[in-house]
Amino acid sequence: MYSPPNPYITVRVLGRGVEVAISPSENSGPPGETLTYTVTVTNTGDVADNYDLTIGDNAGWVDNITLLENLLEVPPGENETTTLTVTVPEDAVPCTEDNVTVTATSVDDAVSDSASCIAHAKFVPKCGVDVTVEPKHQRGTPGTENLTFLVTVHNTGNIGDNYLLSVEPDGWPMENVILENNRLENVQPCETRTTSLSVHIPEDAMPCAHKEIVVVAESEFCGATDNDNALIQVVSAYLHAEEPIDLTSPV
Repeated sequence: MYSPPNPYITVRVLGRGVEVAISPSENSGPPGETLTYTVTVTNTGDVADNYDLTIGDNAGWVDNITLLENLLEVPPGENETTTLTVTVPEDAVPCTEDNVTVTATSVDDAVSDSASCIAHAKFVPKCGVDVTVEPKHQRGTPGTENLTFLVTVHNTGNIGDNYLLSVEPDGWPMENVILENNRLENVQPCETRTTSLSVHIPEDAMPCAHKEIVVVAESEFCGATDNDNALIQVVSAYLHAEEPIDLTSPV
């Protein structure tokens, strides 16, 4: 009776599989900066496969997320990489964390795997200041007038700041040009503070003279500055009682 040398037949069923990894797991940058990640797709199956890559996120930045390649062909037991970039939106709220997911799905089978990374919108301190002086024009007589102006300082940055105020008196003595406050402390973002500027026209000021008084505000945090000015016209007592004159006209 004949017996075959090997009566057993081994049948090996080839399978498919995939694993996804993203490095680094977290990256951060200010609004407008592009963050870069490496996506690694490993074929854990027994046959070569093609993987379709898709992206998703939870902060609504998907229009700012791209993959260098969205289809990878990977031999069995090997891996391929591609680049993931995330551009932090210009209007991103500081400290927002976007959870970005990359999913690889076999185009010939239902196997898939996903990995995620964090894109973090970094808070970047920014300072800024805006100054206005009102009214823009006044007139007065020598030695007898104290002219008062309102100085408004607005914090245009995103951090609390202190502002140093100074005056350029256009040749008049400093003691004739007085700020009520020359330092405004802890002005919060978008907050506005006011102070007054008092100008005493010197007794020897020449009638018809024009003086441009400049107020400067400087950030203590970063040195950002802004300035505004007011125009003063010196008139004689007689002219002061007459109709207002054009302060913008040349002397």
